[in-house]
Amino acid sequence: MKPFNKSTYEEAVLGDYATRLNDQRKVAAVWKANAERNTKIEAEKSRSLTMDIYAKLGTSIRYLGVNGYDSDREYANKYLSVDSIYTVKRTEVGNWSSSVELLEFPDKLFNTVLFSEVL
Repeated sequence: MKPFNKSTYEEAVLGDYATRLNDQRKVAAVWKANAERNTKIEAEKSRSLTMDIYAKLGTSIRYLGVNGYDSDREYANKYLSVDSIYTVKRTEVGNWSSSVELLEFPDKLFNTVLFSEVL
């Protein structure tokens, strides 16, 4: 058995403590990043699930690829990619539905329920 060496003991204990403290800081940083990400996601969820039907020129919207009629999605899928971001040129609000024209696809109208606003 080795004789007790106080300095070696202190180095081992303090070294373990420093390592644990450093690990705890890394975990805390990950938790903080996850909390910030979750806050952003919740804020986006708390907004309307679909875009504002009175969106102004230049508003950024994301194509969801869900909602609306099958024919709406089939038509949109010919031109748009799910989760891609597009820019509003204008909207048309009707009695039963509303449409959006995109700067990227002039003269093509898409059902507004297929989109969400980008924060």
